[in-house]
Amino acid sequence: MEVIGQIESLLALREDARINDKPLLIWEPRPSSCIPTNLQDFFQAVQKVDVFTPNHVELAGVFGHPNSETPSRATVETFALKFLGSGVGGQRTVVIRAGEEGCFIADDQTREWLPAYHEPTRVEGIVTGSSAKVIDHTGAGNAFIGAFAIGYLSTSSIHDAACYGNVGASFAMEQIGLPDLSQSEDGEHWNGADPLLRLKEYRSRLKRSNGGAEY
Repeated sequence: MEVIGQIESLLALREDARINDKPLLIWEPRPSSCIPTNLQDFFQAVQKVDVFTPNHVELAGVFGHPNSETPSRATVETFALKFLGSGVGGQRTVVIRAGEEGCFIADDQTREWLPAYHEPTRVEGIVTGSSAKVIDHTGAGNAFIGAFAIGYLSTSSIHDAACYGNVGASFAMEQIGLPDLSQSEDGEHWNGADPLLRLKEYRSRLKRSNGGAEY
């Protein structure tokens, strides 16, 4: 599979450059490759990476789930754990980005849903509309993965990394195009907000929703 060749080339380049540290390898598959005929190739490819992170529709598509139907949380969990059980390499982590439902994270110890930072409106637990803060979803997945990588390298925690990811994605969705970056005496701000304060607020929200459990 193409991704395996890319990983081997990357590692060879690092070896030639005498870079000895092992990289954190995160794989976001191309949407067009997420089809049932590639399932066995996917199972082989995930063994070469540390984190496998399709979105919920891409994940379900590999198993033949219709793209016209949004997979349920139970379906996402079932398919994600199939990949985890197949032997994700390195950090053995699967992160499924699920839009307004937030994300599902799984490793050898963790099985957890984390809500999106901009939580949608719900009626009896069913999503009925987007947050008024959400303008455009374009780029949110990429922002999530970049922030997740920084969070994981900073904390070595899949939970904390997913918090970084959800907060990072929130800035990408608040406008069409890139977030507004500014500097002040207080430090860096995105769309006028301090990203670290937003991360702290998000963690506090999770703490309240989990009955005071510390994160």
